[in-house]
Formats: sequence, structure tokens, C-alpha cells
Amino acid sequence: MSTFYFKEFAVRNEISAMKVNTDGVLLGAICQINSDIHKILDIGTGTGTIALMLAQRVSKITKDFNIDAIDIDIPSIQEASINFESSKWNRHIKAQLSNISSWSGEYDLIVSNPPYFDNCMKTTDARSCQARHTDSLSYKELINFASIHLNEEGILAIILPQRYEDEVKSYCKAKNIHISRILRIRTSSQKEVSRIVFEIRKKSCSPIEEQLSIKDNHDFTQDYRKLIKDFYLWA
Repeated sequence: MSTFYFKEFAVRNEISAMKVNTDGVLLGAICQINSDIHKILDIGTGTGTIALMLAQRVSKITKDFNIDAIDIDIPSIQEASINFESSKWNRHIKAQLSNISSWSGEYDLIVSNPPYFDNCMKTTDARSCQARHTDSLSYKELINFASIHLNEEGILAIILPQRYEDEVKSYCKAKNIHISRILRIRTSSQKEVSRIVFEIRKKSCSPIEEQLSIKDNHDFTQDYRKLIKDFYLWA
């Protein structure tokens, strides 16, 4: 059995279409958590890693929280359910088979590490394609969903490749929904930005713009170590 061990939980990482990955861990560690966040939705949960990271973080603030984790892939939901049940937050997290078009509810925080490949680079593995390609879940669908299902103070947090920055900004402006935070991520301080975490709200705001480099001179930066110190065993 393939299992990925974090400091406070373990993730079975065998049958989910989307395995434990750096983007998901970054989003789980980066997205804003505060005392007003009690209801969370993780869209495209895969192994459930992001939901478990959020449970760990929120549980340090309040015991009154619930996380819904949805996915359209049956094996992913089966594996996420196992991971949730074996965690110490099993009363607070539930994995459910669903797509966003049939999901209801209002949330303080919605998170997603969505598929980001367009109609290129497709493989013959249908489940892998579904997990990785935008025709199964696009950032536009996520923003549209959030505009309906976030409460007035709620936040949508998503991570996308840098090439989508201008598109996301334009789409949010067209939908009258507002970017409150932009975190640009470099794998190395010597490289160009490769990923961006967007935090998006219904209420008007001016975006906070930040940067994070994961490595500098072949070693992890202090900012990255600080970010993931509560999760990775080696940190």
C-alpha cells in the first residue's frame, strides 16, 4: 500500500485519479484560515489531502467546523473516505461523490486544485484525463459556482498555472467578483513564476499581491519552510 505520511495525518495514495502533489499541499497551507471559517468545501478532493490540511489548521482555531469534500471519481471518493475516517477529524470531514452542478450549500471557504490542461497533452487513461484536464472542471465553472455558494464574507481559493492570470482577472471583472489575494509562486528564485494562488470574494476589495519562492540556491527557502513546517515530516 502506498501511503504518504504528514505530521498529523496519513494519506493513502493508491487509487485516486489525482495523487498527493505539490500544488495541493501549497494550496492547503496557503489559503486563508480565520475564526469566521466554519463551513468548507473542497472541490475535486482526490486523496483528500487539502481537506485534511484544512482540518488540521481550522481545528487549531475552533472545534466547530465541517468540511465537505466532493469528487466525480468513485475511487477517489473511496480513498478520501478511508483517509478521513482514519484521521482525528473524522467527525468533521465527509467525502461525497458529486459534481458542482448538482451541489448546494453556502460556504465560508471553497478550495480547489482544479485540472488545468486544455485539450492538449491528453493520455489514454480516462481517469487521469478527467483529473487533469479543464473539460472536467474549469476555473470559470469554479468562479461561477463560488459567486452563488459563497456567503457574503466567503473566499474561493484556487491554484492555477501562471498563464491563466490575465484570463482569471478578466473573468472575475466580467462576473463582478473580486480578487482579494494573488500569490505568485516560483519553484526557484532564479525561475519565472509557475503557479498562482488566487483568493476571490464576492465583496469589493483591493488585491494583496505576494510572492513565494520554494527554493533558493538548491535549498528550500525560509518562507517555504515556514509555510509547510506543520505538515511535512522533514520540515
